Amino acid sequence: MLKEDIEHAKRFFTTTVSLLTTASKGKRNVMACEWTFNVSYDPLYIAVFVNPKHYTYDLLKESSEFGVNLCSIDQAALAHYVGNVSGKTVDKFKEFNIKTMPSKFIAPPLINGSVLSAECKVVKCIKLGDHVMFVGQVLRALVDDERKPFAMHLGKLHYLGKRVAKK
Repeated sequence: MLKEDIEHAKRFFTTTVSLLTTASKGKRNVMACEWTFNVSYDPLYIAVFVNPKHYTYDLLKESSEFGVNLCSIDQAALAHYVGNVSGKTVDKFKEFNIKTMPSKFIAPPLINGSVLSAECKVVKCIKLGDHVMFVGQVLRALVDDERKPFAMHLGKLHYLGKRVAKK
């Protein structure tokens, strides 16, 4: 039944979840980032949205680079854990025994086990409401076709399964 409800509408969009990695001045962090989108194919740009109150925001502003690691279903618990503690007080990489791989073009590491991992250099930064959009140009991307992604809808995880046939 159709009803008018802005509060409910906020959680109604279906989104992927990424593990956003940042590093600056010897500090590094990883955060769960639900708002991660490709916004251009040529060149390949990825936009991530970060609240200025979060530790990740500080590292992103200092470094102008980030890693995007689209979560596989095997990383659902990890995304939940890193999304509920601040990197200001906890070394999430140690605390959650996160397996990483080195990046080639940026300081932040990439996360093993992701569907896609991309190294990005910030090309644009725009404040939009209560978040800031960082648009990064992809310098390098790694894709694992065997991993299965998940999505968030109404605050719950959903497996992205078989493709729906067009009629």
